[in-house]
Amino acid sequence: MQIVKKLVVALAFLCCPALAMAAVLSGRVVDSLGAAIQGAYILAYDDQIRIIPNTPFPGKSTITAETGNFILDLAPGFYDVCVFSSGFTPACQKLLIKEKNTNVLHNVKLFVDPLVIRERGDHFPIR
Repeated sequence: MQIVKKLVVALAFLCCPALAMAAVLSGRVVDSLGAAIQGAYILAYDDQIRIIPNTPFPGKSTITAETGNFILDLAPGFYDVCVFSSGFTPACQKLLIKEKNTNVLHNVKLFVDPLVIRERGDHFPIR
């Protein structure tokens, strides 16, 4: 799996030289038992950018694959990285991307939100 991920990144750099200036943030989103969470939203935005309501999102975003894996290309800097998935408490963390052309691993474990358990029980519909 790691070889495939490295090959995809290498091919992206060959076909899109602008990406070679970026770092690659990748990781896997899992639940409290370690099962992959497919379709989780990953949002990353520069710490210096102010988010203004009702305007386009100024950062980068992606969703996780069936395996829970994700990849984002980011320029060096401080980022707020948040992970959201239906039924789970969001997880946000500040990350520092020090250098371009590096790979930064950011794995995330999400926990079922207590409010969801209280209101819907331990089973909730998946959309």
